[in-house]
Amino acid sequence: LRILALAAATMAALPAVAQAAPQVPSTPSDNVVIQAPQDQTKGEGKEVSNYLEAMLNSEDVEKAPPGANDWNCKPTKAHPRPVLLVHGYASVPYTPWTKISATLKSNGFCVFAPTYGKERNKSLAGMVPGFNGMDDAWTAAMEIRDYVDAVLAKTGAKQVDLVSWSQGGLVVQTYLHFYGGANPQNPAKNKVRNFVSLAGAHHGTDLSGIGNVIVAMHKMGLNEMIDPVVAKLGGLATIGLLPDSEIVRMNTQAGDTVP
Repeated sequence: LRILALAAATMAALPAVAQAAPQVPSTPSDNVVIQAPQDQTKGEGKEVSNYLEAMLNSEDVEKAPPGANDWNCKPTKAHPRPVLLVHGYASVPYTPWTKISATLKSNGFCVFAPTYGKERNKSLAGMVPGFNGMDDAWTAAMEIRDYVDAVLAKTGAKQVDLVSWSQGGLVVQTYLHFYGGANPQNPAKNKVRNFVSLAGAHHGTDLSGIGNVIVAMHKMGLNEMIDPVVAKLGGLATIGLLPDSEIVRMNTQAGDTVP
């Protein structure tokens, strides 16, 4: 008991070591291929009826969804805000948005579909054609920021609407919280008016159970051992999608919704 009491007294006397607060990255990852928004897709893919059919249409996988990325499109009084469709992990704009994009365009909207997370040095999964969104999610949010700014400048619109899928939800949320997409003090100055998140990974994912093992290893302090393996297999985005990742924690702390 005396030894325990002495140890407790010694610990109490030690100066507290302040942990550095996590910082929001201000520069993109070196491993991401940054392209000008107008150069991200070449041509327009054909309209198909579902995700699987689009995924199997290898000829159009790097093209824009039908009706999207017309940089000469001008918003109308009926539809004053361009709609941006943000894909998910291991995806491209064409695959999830082929039907929605065509429908929005036919109803008079200006539609844009950015590409993000394109790896320079590809992970094993990233070697599959049409697999983007694989690298650092912080950088992805910066890419969405720059894309929105380009759309606003080109179309003359005051705001955009964003629709995301899966990891795209976390990416857009990061853009809104940390990269200027929203202005909580004055929401009238938001660059984004509406945000629709389809199956958004806002609180991360257990990656069908595999993520639980990785998180357990993190708790044991084995990050330096497991994270490079995970990044090599599925890209840095995989680490960002874990429930204990810094980007998920900071977004959760900032809140699920934005004024």
